[in-house]
Amino acid sequence: MSEGNPLSRSSPTLTIIRHLWGLDGHWRDWLTKIKASGYAGVEGPPPADSDAFAAALRALDLHYVCQIVTHASDRSATGHFQSFKSQIEAASPLSPLFFTSHSGVDMWPLDESRRFLSNALTYAAKQGLDVSHETHRGRIFFNPRDTLQLLSEFPDLQLTADLSHWVNVCERIPDDATLGLALLAPHIRHIHGRVGYAQGPQVPDPRAPAYALELAAHERWWAEIWRIRIGAGQRQLTLTPEFGPPPYQQTSPYTALPLADPWDVSLWMAARLRERFAHTFPQGESPLLKGM
Repeated sequence: MSEGNPLSRSSPTLTIIRHLWGLDGHWRDWLTKIKASGYAGVEGPPPADSDAFAAALRALDLHYVCQIVTHASDRSATGHFQSFKSQIEAASPLSPLFFTSHSGVDMWPLDESRRFLSNALTYAAKQGLDVSHETHRGRIFFNPRDTLQLLSEFPDLQLTADLSHWVNVCERIPDDATLGLALLAPHIRHIHGRVGYAQGPQVPDPRAPAYALELAAHERWWAEIWRIRIGAGQRQLTLTPEFGPPPYQQTSPYTALPLADPWDVSLWMAARLRERFAHTFPQGESPLLKGM
């Protein structure tokens, strides 16, 4: 960006999104609470009553991040691409801020993944769409090795970084070299701010001292991603504190009661990131910090 562009002189903004996953009841019961809690938008698949959903988002001035989950009965790249395309077409009238996709299948050989990505990237470019593919277990980008290989072949590829999955897949806290963070970060469009550990993609409670090492590692990775993206000129960065319900959230084996409340944990994470990175994202007091 040139020096004459006011955007180049503006402070970067951290846009924190609330996921709709695991919220009991109708979305109408949650949007006002989400807005009042300080979130700037919501993330999830489009609901059946999408026109009413779009009107409610506009009324509350909430962004929408559209989640896509590709599927095909034959598990083929062609079938998954058709699923990808049809879901985008169905959701496009909602004018999402961007799309984030659980793409493909982990069992594919790389050639099948290449076939899907070539079609998906070509389609998104022709339609002028902002699409990000998630690093998720069970999907193409389930591990750092294959992800880094595909990034080298598809330089326009954008990712939603949910590094909690990689901690689980690697069964350890990977070092930055294993993650390939310097190569990964320029491709990251969005972050899912969940903390994983060796035995699962979600620690029982990131506030607990027992998971201080995992929390510190994830925050270090997110900070490095933001540093690289801001250095490249990006001014809006997005994050969803994606702590999910059972069975992601661990429960007591006898009562089946969750060991922590995912709503409270997600709100705590959002507030923590606002506070810890206030020097990076100087936006003043956020409602997310009140009462914490």
